[in-house]
Amino acid sequence: MLINISCESEKEKKLSDIERMELKGNIKSIKCITYNVKEKFGELVKEKITYDKYENYEIIFNEKGNQIENNSIPYGELESKTTYEYDDKGDLKETNEYSSNGDLVEKAKYVFNNEGNPTKCDVYKSDGKLKNKINWNYIGKKTKEYIKYDENGQIELKYEYEYEGEELIETKQYSSKQTVEKVHKFKYDNNGNQIEYAEFNSDGSLEKLETYAYDKNDNLIEKKIYDSKDVLENKHTYKYNSDNELIEHKNDDIDWGTFTYKYNDKGDLYAQENFNLKNENTYDLKNNYKYDKYGNWVEVTEYNGILPKTISEREIIYY
Repeated sequence: MLINISCESEKEKKLSDIERMELKGNIKSIKCITYNVKEKFGELVKEKITYDKYENYEIIFNEKGNQIENNSIPYGELESKTTYEYDDKGDLKETNEYSSNGDLVEKAKYVFNNEGNPTKCDVYKSDGKLKNKINWNYIGKKTKEYIKYDENGQIELKYEYEYEGEELIETKQYSSKQTVEKVHKFKYDNNGNQIEYAEFNSDGSLEKLETYAYDKNDNLIEKKIYDSKDVLENKHTYKYNSDNELIEHKNDDIDWGTFTYKYNDKGDLYAQENFNLKNENTYDLKNNYKYDKYGNWVEVTEYNGILPKTISEREIIYY
């Protein structure tokens, strides 16, 4: 388990939703729909909309680039809607989830500290009764404790975090009975890259061990996974191009084998192949992109080998 730890506060490192989605420009809304497609008489013809809960969506953003409405449209029709409200500092204040007919399903209210980190989240059912709540405690800018309570105020789950300098070195996971269930330990190299993750059971016995190695550019080049008896279960190796883009991933599992990746001049993946350890080609993906003047893709045609599979269309409206 690789973790991503930073000593910066949320306020200092916070990205807008548009930045997290790697979109460009001052976007007001984006809508994405994916269709099954076939080639007929040399032309691509869209058929029915594919069911995809995560890739078929409509998002509306405020002028700061954060979402204020997210509509899930897996079949092209509204399935659920979530709205987002922010305070004057730009921190998330409240979310409301609605069903397709507009009924409130769930409400969550947030409190943030001066560093921009969440300290409290209360989640309510549609009838207004408390469903659960989460508290975060900090030492300076680092998370010290995470506690989740049930509707009766009883602890469901708790994590404690221990640091050495700025690096997280141990987490303890507690059950609802406040007994230690799992202990996770982390080690790092001189560049701050995580080089080891170990998971232990409540009795101190090893459950899982992972080790990691990196190249001179701090790209992950090797991952080894060991079982509870410290026997190697699986090994992954990775290669990168001069732009530090992943171009090869080898997995010694017989069903996985080697994946290769190719990118266009905008950094988008346009080709991916997989050969298992029997040298059988099990996956051959090609993507053909169309972009708008801001550099955001507005259409992607996906091919399985030479056969067209889907077309994803994005309608982007700018402020």
